[in-house]
Amino acid sequence: MYRRTFFLVFICVLFSATLVMAQISTTPPEVTAKVREMGKNLSPEIIGATAKLYVPLHGNVDRSGVKVTKDEKYGPDERHRLDVYVPSEKASSPIPILVFVHGGGFVGGDKSTPGTPFYDHIGFYFAKRGILTILPTYRLAPKHKWPSGTEDVAGALTWVRKNGEKFGGDTNRIFVMGFSSGGAHVSSYIFQEEFQLKEGDGLSGAILMSGVYDPAVYPAPLYYGEDKSKYPSMAPIKYVDGRKIPIFIILAEFDPYIFEVQTSDLFQALCQRDKACPTIKQLIGHNHISQALHIGTADESIGPDILEFIRTRGPLSK
Repeated sequence: MYRRTFFLVFICVLFSATLVMAQISTTPPEVTAKVREMGKNLSPEIIGATAKLYVPLHGNVDRSGVKVTKDEKYGPDERHRLDVYVPSEKASSPIPILVFVHGGGFVGGDKSTPGTPFYDHIGFYFAKRGILTILPTYRLAPKHKWPSGTEDVAGALTWVRKNGEKFGGDTNRIFVMGFSSGGAHVSSYIFQEEFQLKEGDGLSGAILMSGVYDPAVYPAPLYYGEDKSKYPSMAPIKYVDGRKIPIFIILAEFDPYIFEVQTSDLFQALCQRDKACPTIKQLIGHNHISQALHIGTADESIGPDILEFIRTRGPLSK
């Protein structure tokens, strides 16, 4: 009964939210049809099949006009590395910075994968459009448990604050974007003040793409541990009454139910907190994986909206 009522509330408050209008998708119809056939499923097979569909769509993408610096160290662990994507043409003033935190189910994933365009495509797409883009990777479960991912977001932001200017970035206009499990780490950082940089982090906004905001809804014991009684203290959604920054929430039409539930929970919590709802968009025709992998192809379902979110928000006080 609670979930039914909840989704009714979710649908109703959508009408008062800052909605991002749909872009016309230019994805080949056969690709869209195959994504739809996969439905709301998420498995290693679905992940692989989706990636296979999107690799060819990046084949003719122009990646000129971007300088890339690989494997900058931001901490002592071997996975404390990040890549920097800088527009080749120097801007007349410091440019906004986007830090993209990849997904991988807490146990996998990387900032780039040899032989594929992922996730380099994120760096190239935004850098070509005037955004200094940083792609960190982070420590993984089961060796590293909560809150290692959150701590690594803080570590990456520390590096950005210290080094962003030399790459032409405005270290007082930093945006952080988390996808899937990366969304768990980003939301934990932006809501749980104990992990935030005490000297200030320059954040101007956050983009949360189908993240994990409550381990009670998305059990991941390899990262959060087996003791479910501790889950509330680990759940970013329990801390939304803390720091407030602009947030853009994204989900996919074919996201699994557990991501829809968490997205609606977070959306309602922010609406109630602010008495105004955050920007939100559902990507029609996309699944959990394709919503990130399509960025940089001819399909502009979300890229321009993220750019607009970044360009229209200035520095905050912290």
